[in-house]
Amino acid sequence: MTISLPEKPTGMEYEDFVAATLRALGYFVETRVVLREEKKEVLELDVVATPLACPSKDRELYEAKKGGVSFSNLFKLYGQRVYLGVKAACLASLESSDPTHKAVYESKGAELGVRVCCHPVDYDRLDTLASPQNALGSDQRKATVVAAWYLQIAKRLAQAAHSQQCKAHKGDALHEQLRRYGFDVQASFFAKTPLQRAESLYAAYFDHPKLSGDVVSLLAKERAVEARMIWNEVNDTHKHLWLQHQILTEATARIAIIKHALDHVVDTGGARVPTFALKIGSQAYNVQAHNLPPRFVEGLVTLHSHPHSLRLPYLFQSFVELLGGFIFPGSGDELAFVQALTGVPQAEILPAIRLLDEFFAPPGGSLFYEVKSEMLCLKMVPGFVRGIGSFLRQDLFALKEYSDKYSGHGWLLAKWHNAAYYALEQELEA
Repeated sequence: MTISLPEKPTGMEYEDFVAATLRALGYFVETRVVLREEKKEVLELDVVATPLACPSKDRELYEAKKGGVSFSNLFKLYGQRVYLGVKAACLASLESSDPTHKAVYESKGAELGVRVCCHPVDYDRLDTLASPQNALGSDQRKATVVAAWYLQIAKRLAQAAHSQQCKAHKGDALHEQLRRYGFDVQASFFAKTPLQRAESLYAAYFDHPKLSGDVVSLLAKERAVEARMIWNEVNDTHKHLWLQHQILTEATARIAIIKHALDHVVDTGGARVPTFALKIGSQAYNVQAHNLPPRFVEGLVTLHSHPHSLRLPYLFQSFVELLGGFIFPGSGDELAFVQALTGVPQAEILPAIRLLDEFFAPPGGSLFYEVKSEMLCLKMVPGFVRGIGSFLRQDLFALKEYSDKYSGHGWLLAKWHNAAYYALEQELEA
């Protein structure tokens, strides 16, 4: 059987398409962000998009509706925008508004700071949703939005599998930790300042360290196999999709920490972390006002002086979620694509990606590994996401076989391709 993207998407699939379009146009995207308080869902955001090379204060809210525009949705989005202090919002609809009322929708939307946009599934009209922020050609942009749409659907399916797994093991301590970690990561989005957001992500990790590894150990024990076998299934196949969601959440949290660090640098114009005076007897000490590790504070200095700092969050997100967390340093056309996608010059792409080590690598270690000195891979990237990177390259470079371009590695890209394929098959089987 084959899989194909929907010609007539459901409401959730259309939301996925809106997020995919923004990714391809050059926006850092955060999707399905939920605020919960006392176990009650208070607020859910479809998509939050930050333009490439811009700080979070320039972000825009997007609400995706399969049907036409309604006043209730306009006012809902207005309320979210005001509550969050976001300057702009967009109500995107698959179907056109009633032409009789189109003008009043647009005028009321302008009054509320909510742009009204009919955004059909048309790869030649992607810029109806937002202005392109990168330099992709039309064919490159189409390949990117296709891969990104597959990604968004697969992420949604993985998240649903994670939720079902936690519900099926309600009361189990480890699964409660998994559930709590996801809630804490989402809650960090709503903290008031960049340093508070970073602090809350670090706290979520330190409250539940090595969660993925603990789950792998448990699964290995249950099956009486080596942990490496479970890791291979998670890293290279579609199996344990719920656990793959957990691993991806941890990876995106690391990227978010760097984005929050950058926002702090932009907001304050420097790399200083605020302190307060603590008096103990006759002695006074300057104490850091936020519980942040020294490497984060050191990383602020790096971001402050980096020539492409504002492009880094989008570069990291694209490297992990579109390119699959792997890159071929010797492939000139691959590096040229990343340059067009992110605006980071080809010669500076790899050093920029390796900045992840400065923030998160263990002492003397690295978050990366090399395959035959030809492929650079980020550790802890789930199989279905690796497969999206294969999908993208297949389309970008019109490959019939991965070995046509990636001699010696074609089998590996094909294996990852299958991981994404089988993850998506449950919804997109043609």
